[in-house]
Amino acid sequence: MNTSLLLQCAREALDPGFGDRDLYGYVMTVVHLAAASLAVIVAVKGPFRSRAPRTERWLWGIGATILVALAINKQLDVQSMLVAAARCVARGEGWYENRREYQTEVILGLVIAAAIIVPTVIFLLRKAVIGNLAFVLSMSALVGFVLLRAISFHHLDVVFGTDVLSFRLHRMIEVAALVTVILVAAMRLQQSGSAPAS
Repeated sequence: MNTSLLLQCAREALDPGFGDRDLYGYVMTVVHLAAASLAVIVAVKGPFRSRAPRTERWLWGIGATILVALAINKQLDVQSMLVAAARCVARGEGWYENRREYQTEVILGLVIAAAIIVPTVIFLLRKAVIGNLAFVLSMSALVGFVLLRAISFHHLDVVFGTDVLSFRLHRMIEVAALVTVILVAAMRLQQSGSAPAS
């Protein structure tokens, strides 16, 4: 890959400013940050009833970090900048017309990676994950959703853009995952009053 072309495309794709400039975008950024804040509180306070409280703290701390990164991405729209830069490079190197083939390979790679990574993480952290499965699955869905949207594969964009009960499917997925994270964290914090933190 031509490094100077990549840098030029990145400069052209850079759009200083906010990504989601509508009410939904601003609200979802706040929701991401609220979920991250709750995850931090859980990481600090617990309670952790598993045999691996330290691992649970790390799990919630990593989740909080991911949520902050997603909130930043929500407003700075980093994924759109990366897609625009990749599109520019594809045109510059002459393979843009065959991009579907590359996008399909990336999607398959992500699916295979997720099929390996998620069960492996669940297995390795099984002592901590058992009581945090809804949190782990919600975070996995959220990250997977963002990665799939970043690929900008037309067929997926059509599916994600589908209206379900007058609400875009991609928004439903995002909201459902975030609400689950918030509810799991709130329930965990509610338990902290009745159980000693580890």
